[in-house]
Amino acid sequence: MSQRLEGRNLVRLRHAQAELAPGFEGGTAKTGLHLMAAYQEELEKARPDPATAASYLALASAVPITMVRVRQVNAFLCVSITRVKAEAIQADAEKQREQLNR
Repeated sequence: MSQRLEGRNLVRLRHAQAELAPGFEGGTAKTGLHLMAAYQEELEKARPDPATAASYLALASAVPITMVRVRQVNAFLCVSITRVKAEAIQADAEKQREQLNR
């Protein structure tokens, strides 16, 4: 995981974090970056678990998780999944995010 937080991938992670938590300046806080790295790692698996991926997005996001955001985050992180999996991740992530914000 630590290699994900270096070089060009760190830039990708920061872009993804900015998409999900605009205006958040983490400074020394790395939680959002670690969540994005874990999300990226999950989607790179041969059989990613949509529920696990959704949890990472829900925890990292301060804004509604839409399909546009999921596609944008995936593009930033250079990960590709099927539309069906993306829709499942988006729906579950938004549901979890709303529950967390109650």
